Amino acid sequence: MRENKLLEILNTTECEPNKDNCYYFTLKEYPRREFIIIFSNKYKTTILYNMDNRDLHFITKLEYRNQSILSDFFKKGLLQKYFPELKTASICGKEKRKIRYLLKLANIKAIKGHTI
Repeated sequence: MRENKLLEILNTTECEPNKDNCYYFTLKEYPRREFIIIFSNKYKTTILYNMDNRDLHFITKLEYRNQSILSDFFKKGLLQKYFPELKTASICGKEKRKIRYLLKLANIKAIKGHTI
């Protein structure tokens, strides 16, 4: 799923944070796909997209980057709580080192993905 589509879903999904400060949901248009929106101070900051428990996509709005939002979420074990079947994820894109670090925090094995 393209970055602009994920941002559109993040910006247009009406939701409130749960006790984990996130919102888990699925969409009819994307069967076998799961999403999590992460909040910071009641603002939607990040969206995670689990594609068939083999590929994890995520994006954080520019104004919330470098605030450890994903790191904190992963360290708390919340990724495993909402996506327990996700054991590996492919790495691709520009920030491979950061993605590898985040997956390690979540105890998910990083595998080489396709090049973007």
